[in-house]
Amino acid sequence: MSTQERTLRDAIAKQAVRPENKAAGKKASVFCVTSGKGGVGKTCFSVNFALALAKCGRKAIIIDGDFGFSNVNIMLGKNAKYTLEHIVRGEKRLEDVMEECYPNVWYISGGSGVS
Repeated sequence: MSTQERTLRDAIAKQAVRPENKAAGKKASVFCVTSGKGGVGKTCFSVNFALALAKCGRKAIIIDGDFGFSNVNIMLGKNAKYTLEHIVRGEKRLEDVMEECYPNVWYISGGSGVS
């Protein structure tokens, strides 16, 4: 194991045992839906997968990483007040941008036309 890897693992372990960390002991699963081509249904799959997880009692956050033409908010029938662009520019925090769209399902829009 490299020194960098050991340092990162130690930092994560220390963070997990802090009393102020409400998620101590809980693990999150991360699923990344990608494709080399547009229009193949990544957003459709992601939204339906999140809704299915919520139906099973799990919590899901959909992060649309497309800065050019994010459409997760369109598929959810919502208007995103803030986007990932606001986080990248340091104007908002993650908690400020994340919006609940259904019980146990939140989303973060990537934005549209961001250069």
